[in-house]
Amino acid sequence: FLGTLVLGVLGGWKLLLPVLIFTIFTGPVNGVGRECLLGTLLGAFGLARFWIRCLQDKLLYRPRRYDFQDDIGSELRGFGGHDYTLRKISFNLMGRLSRTLPQTSFLLHPMNGASEVETLYVVCGGNGMVALEWLHHIDQFVRLIGSSRLPAFLLLEYPGYGHCQGTTSPSAVLASSRQALRQSIEVLGASSPPELRFLGHSLGCAATLQLAESLCREGAEPGRIVLS
Repeated sequence: FLGTLVLGVLGGWKLLLPVLIFTIFTGPVNGVGRECLLGTLLGAFGLARFWIRCLQDKLLYRPRRYDFQDDIGSELRGFGGHDYTLRKISFNLMGRLSRTLPQTSFLLHPMNGASEVETLYVVCGGNGMVALEWLHHIDQFVRLIGSSRLPAFLLLEYPGYGHCQGTTSPSAVLASSRQALRQSIEVLGASSPPELRFLGHSLGCAATLQLAESLCREGAEPGRIVLS
């Protein structure tokens, strides 16, 4: 039983629960040897699986944090030759054991006429990047497209990056991206949903494709997707 308990805990509570139930209900009938052996084997398997996944995430993701903690929300006058507003999109994800994980992405939209935005670019950065690093590139892009029909930009921040709490994983990135997108569309307040276009760079290619794929499953029709 002790081997079941210790290795089950190390392997994770999802493994521990069924092993404990098995031990409690079969111990009086079959003795403890079989249960301890089962607990040890399952615990060792769960432990190996847990650490392999942790190692994989450590090798795949390189989270970066901001050096400042100031509240962000500013008017960028002259941004791309136009007046834009940078707004925080803040929400919570639910972590393990119902832990609340604050998340923050950024919405960049024309200062006047946000409700008239027809195109929303969803931008997914690469590994080791933070969302606000895109501002310089977007400034150049806005200058190129001119003044007609100015678009908005959703700069997605991944869990564990920037000011976001939590651990980065494909499922966490998808959940965060969907919630940030939903909230951004509400903030814009357009009479009809804007056309969605996607830009993914490096690791952001995977984040872009899984978000677009999930929207397609719901019947949405994403626009252009650019991967680099």
